[in-house]
Amino acid sequence: LSLDKFAPRLLAILAMMAICACLLLAITKNFIVGALTDDRVGITFDAPTFAFITAPLTDNRIGINPDVLATASSYLPNSPRLHLRLAEFHAPYGNENLKTAEFHARRAAHLSPNDYKPLLALAAVHEYNEDLPAAEEALRAALRLAPGNLEAHWRLGTVLLQRRNLESLAELRIAAAGNPAYLQAALDLVWAASGENPATLNALVPKAQLEPALFLFQKSRVPESAAIFRQIPRDELLADKESSSYLNRLIGGGHTAIAHDLWLGLMKGDPSLVWNGGFESDILLDFAQFDWSIQPNNYAQVSIDRDA
Repeated sequence: LSLDKFAPRLLAILAMMAICACLLLAITKNFIVGALTDDRVGITFDAPTFAFITAPLTDNRIGINPDVLATASSYLPNSPRLHLRLAEFHAPYGNENLKTAEFHARRAAHLSPNDYKPLLALAAVHEYNEDLPAAEEALRAALRLAPGNLEAHWRLGTVLLQRRNLESLAELRIAAAGNPAYLQAALDLVWAASGENPATLNALVPKAQLEPALFLFQKSRVPESAAIFRQIPRDELLADKESSSYLNRLIGGGHTAIAHDLWLGLMKGDPSLVWNGGFESDILLDFAQFDWSIQPNNYAQVSIDRDA
């Protein structure tokens, strides 16, 4: 296209202006959506109208007004991120807000069919609404999109546990294996749901670990706790300082005989003999509960007679 004449030049200029306008519009939309969906900025009713613009620039996390979020969603109805933020905001308030939350969650899932997060939001709406079958369906759909997501496994496990579905243990086990925070919460849930049956903990944590032993000790189930401790590989126990802390707790709780028995198992000692009678074995600092304790004394000097 020759630009020697006025008309082609004008068309080229207008085309460039149109392209620049489209780019500016896209950038503005992305900025607005990004600012309104920033997880670091909370949603508060008393936030100023334009706080979502000033917050990222000043790093003043004063919040986003929900009316502004709703208005932006009406002007940008095809933004799944805006719908997701609105769904997450409305769900906890219940009643009529649940219908609004469900609408936005479904809209976000429709606009972004390969994203599991809207399905998690939809599941939360169903959980607030006490519709556990619908929550289970949404969570299973989320896991089909993100099979490795621990939050989805955890929430599906809690929903199935409420429905008395034994599959809940498998889901909780996956979440607990990937995040220690989930393990402690899962122990509490399963313990309460099973009527305080220690055997159910084996299904939750099939491989012997220290956390269930500590948990049962806290519940005053010392024999069952010690039984789990004995099943843990010796090398793992010696490498974990929590093992020493566990023995100290047993001693502090008056369970000295059990603590001594477990300690001898770690040290591979013979209970019928005096431990380390010839001082051939080194004293492990973290596991010296029942070992020799030699302290400085002003009236006696302790030494090894190498001629004996």
